[in-house]
Amino acid sequence: MKKNQLEGIDNAMEVDILLRHALYLNIKIVMVLMDRGYLDAGVLRKLELLNMKYIVPAKDNPKVKRFKKMEMKYSDDGFSFLVIKAPISSISESVDSNFVHVVYYSDGKKHDFSFYTNMDVNENNVRELAELYRNRWGIENGYLEKKDIKERTHSPDMKIRYFLFFFSALLYNLWLLINLVRIRSGSAWITLMDLMIAMGKGKWVRIMNDNG
Repeated sequence: MKKNQLEGIDNAMEVDILLRHALYLNIKIVMVLMDRGYLDAGVLRKLELLNMKYIVPAKDNPKVKRFKKMEMKYSDDGFSFLVIKAPISSISESVDSNFVHVVYYSDGKKHDFSFYTNMDVNENNVRELAELYRNRWGIENGYLEKKDIKERTHSPDMKIRYFLFFFSALLYNLWLLINLVRIRSGSAWITLMDLMIAMGKGKWVRIMNDNG
């Protein structure tokens, strides 16, 4: 879908069209995780009208910097967090939202994350929500990986173009499936390029499980 300001397709309308299309296909949407570029009152109002829960990273503006300097609550589990009511406003409207700032450790790394959400956030779920959004980056990384197997052709025949597109999608999904099997068996994650090289050498057993 192409956004066009002259046709009224801004961020808010884009989100509304995509979500309504997903609902029309009977896709169950538990939560909407968006990029910080979609943090505006119009988008959040559309999400409210669709009864959608959301998480959007906070833009590091003067208001957020002021929030992040506020005293945080410390948990017995070794992390700290802050939750305050902070409406998102535009020229024409204002939407109630919660600003959340959480600092915690995971996988040996320190994570400092601030975001807006319409969910009730407390000590019991704040770290889980932060980790949920962090996993979203797997989608971004997946798009970068998929470029390695992007279909390339100059053929004007749409049958050939469709075949190459769907074949690349199947190969990408196969890569994800193989890594799921490897992780459950205690083997390390492999890159998409390593999979393609191994496929060319016929090393399927080793790909599925380094231990088997």
